[in-house]
Amino acid sequence: MKKLFFSFFLSLFFIAAFAQKTDLQLNLEVNETYFQKSNTSMSIAQNVQGMEMDIEMNLIGELSFKVVDFKDGVYDMEVQYNSMEMDMKMPMGGMRLKSGDDSNPMSKMFTNIVRVPFNLKMNQLGRIQEMSGFENLYEKMFSDFPGMSPEQMAQMKEQVSGTFGEESLRGNLEMILAIYPAQQVAVGDNWNIESELNSSINALVNTQYTYLGSDDAHHRISGEASLTSNPVPMEMQGMTVRSEMNGKVKSDILVDKITGWVYEAKVSQEVEGTTIMEANPQMPDGMRIPMKMKAEMVFSNK
Repeated sequence: MKKLFFSFFLSLFFIAAFAQKTDLQLNLEVNETYFQKSNTSMSIAQNVQGMEMDIEMNLIGELSFKVVDFKDGVYDMEVQYNSMEMDMKMPMGGMRLKSGDDSNPMSKMFTNIVRVPFNLKMNQLGRIQEMSGFENLYEKMFSDFPGMSPEQMAQMKEQVSGTFGEESLRGNLEMILAIYPAQQVAVGDNWNIESELNSSINALVNTQYTYLGSDDAHHRISGEASLTSNPVPMEMQGMTVRSEMNGKVKSDILVDKITGWVYEAKVSQEVEGTTIMEANPQMPDGMRIPMKMKAEMVFSNK
């Protein structure tokens, strides 16, 4: 009988421990600075008018977030790039840009924006409420390019806006920070978050996150997402472009138990579909470009 009661109470203990609810959210300190380092490896395979155009790209960077105020559940942050590096390989050649590299004039784009602050407001669930001052950083990015005509400068800005523009940055930040549930969760609980990516493709992302538990220092979260391109066309270099893309995203995330800040996140992304350029005077028949994209991303504050 004693053994029976002992087993019964032991079972209750484990059930209670398993069902314990946890708050997963940001708990940042005013005047503290938090860091996010990123390393992204991406491969793009596309067929342009019968020609294979494969691209390999690696992006490395570090952002710092200084919390200057906290009010009504919203953090006011001063954000800046501390470093940025890109290595790209294409059939027609390669390109390597690195902030602080004076040997390559094109690296000025990255050097110019390092330590240039902009501001954002973010709630405790990682959702960005507002960004301001980013236009100053973007203008700084393209300053000090002697000999480049205004037309060439405008074309360059449009080409890089998909990767380094404000909407692209907002989407990339929310992909790794807007991960927290609106309610307390127990181990095994799921929650869904919808977000938008605005980078090389505009996409709607629906992610189901699962709380996997914790150790002494970190909470662990996994995510599985479906990705569907936004059907709304966009203008690019005078042409109307739309995408028919679908994909999946998987993530494995550790967050600090005290601050809620992402300690480490590993994200895998696979996308496949077609980019469609609508008919225009320069291209009367339009163009369809089949594409496959894979990316591996690692984020950390280490």
